[in-house]
Amino acid sequence: MSIVVNTDFKGEYNVSKNCYDQLDTYIEKYEKKYPTAPPGRPNIYDMVSYASARVFVEGLKRAGRNLTREGLIKGLESIRDFDSIFLGKINLSPTEHQGNKASRFTKFIEGGKRVLIDITYD
Repeated sequence: MSIVVNTDFKGEYNVSKNCYDQLDTYIEKYEKKYPTAPPGRPNIYDMVSYASARVFVEGLKRAGRNLTREGLIKGLESIRDFDSIFLGKINLSPTEHQGNKASRFTKFIEGGKRVLIDITYD
């Protein structure tokens, strides 16, 4: 599977969160499961949304069957080393609500190629 990038984007940047590492594999699986999906789907936004939803669902599970706002907060804040698939490992706590501390800048260059620049932050 290969990704075709419109060369009109030459010199442009895009920010994504560690998704390109698994993009081809994910797209292949998605296309097999949903052969009538619209063209261009899934895309990077689908992947980030899916990963974010996984974190939220994990918080709901940890909150328990009698869901309350406080229970959901406690459930989310208990997440450690959770594999979000596309966003990397997520760690939350009562004092840390930013689970992902890495981003990837993608610079599109001549011929539709891309240069990936990883950054991490506190």
